[in-house]
Amino acid sequence: MKISTNMKKNYFDCYNEAKGFAVNKKYIIKRRKKNLFSYIERTLLIYLFLFVINICINAFINPWKGYIPIFIISLFEIIYLIYIIVNYVRTSNYKGKQKYINTINIDENGITDESYYGIQMLFKWNKIKAIVVGTYTVTILTDTPVYFYFSKEKKESIISAIKKYDNENKIIY
Repeated sequence: MKISTNMKKNYFDCYNEAKGFAVNKKYIIKRRKKNLFSYIERTLLIYLFLFVINICINAFINPWKGYIPIFIISLFEIIYLIYIIVNYVRTSNYKGKQKYINTINIDENGITDESYYGIQMLFKWNKIKAIVVGTYTVTILTDTPVYFYFSKEKKESIISAIKKYDNENKIIY
């Protein structure tokens, strides 16, 4: 069964949710729960943590002796923020070149993806660890760094294909 989706309308929401699932993959697979932060929420929490550390160091270290630690932590904050922005822009540009379209083929062999520069990648069923149904996406997590996400419009198609070819217990609602 070939499944294709266009995420141009709500790409940011889909990417944010799916990336959050992918980053928290170990937790989701182990606990079978998806109630975690999205990617942006997690990023903002880390940034806020660095900011609070910077404020604490700034408040408790003598200003005449503490410029180096304050500078280093501020530098980490800036580098982290730049990394997040560059990563998002790079991903958006890549998806934009593909016109925000994902296409996979689900069959008895597993999930085949040809979206990445025409390269055919086959993920056998034993590589698929979870299918997470979120607010905006259906995200397929593998035991590799690769994950697939589709707009929730394709939820019924994906779930029926998973039920047909593999174990329904991998689906996390």
